[in-house]
Amino acid sequence: MIRSAIIIIALVLAVGRLTARRSRSGFLFPPVLPVTIREDSQGDGKFGAKRGSRSHQGVDLLVFEGQPIYTPIEGIVNRVSYPYANDSRYSGLEITGTGTYEGYTVKIFYLAPGAIGKAVKQGDSVGFAQSISKKYGGGMQDHIHLELRHQGELMDPWPLLQV
Repeated sequence: MIRSAIIIIALVLAVGRLTARRSRSGFLFPPVLPVTIREDSQGDGKFGAKRGSRSHQGVDLLVFEGQPIYTPIEGIVNRVSYPYANDSRYSGLEITGTGTYEGYTVKIFYLAPGAIGKAVKQGDSVGFAQSISKKYGGGMQDHIHLELRHQGELMDPWPLLQV
C-alpha cells in the first residue's frame, strides 16, 4: 500500500518533467525528474547517513524553491512542524494516514504548508518548497526532507520511491 503511495510522488515528478515550464516568478514547475537524493558539500541526504552523533531519519529530495509538494498518502494534515526550534522561517507538516494508510505517518520539512487540518488524498498538493540553501548557503542544495513511519517505527522511504 505505502509503496503505491510513494510511487505517486515519483509519477507526479515524471509527468512534471515532461511538462516543465518557467512560471512568472521564474521558478520551474512542476518538479524535475529524476527523483534525486541530495548529496552536496553539506552532507548526504540518504536515510541513515551520519549527522554527527546521530543518523539521518529520512531522505532529502531535491526541489526548486516554490515548487508544489504532493502528499504520498491519504490522510489528515494534522499539524505544522518546525525543524529548527530557533528559526520559524522554515516549516513542515505531519500527515496522519487514514483509510488504507491507517498507521502511517509522513513528515515533510522545508515547505510552506497549505492544508493544515484538512483531509487530503494521495497526490494532493500540501504546500510549496522553501529554499533551505538560504539558511546554509550555496553549498547545500534546496530539498525537502521526507520521513516515513509505520506504527511509530521509522522506515527508509527511498526504496519505495524506486519505480
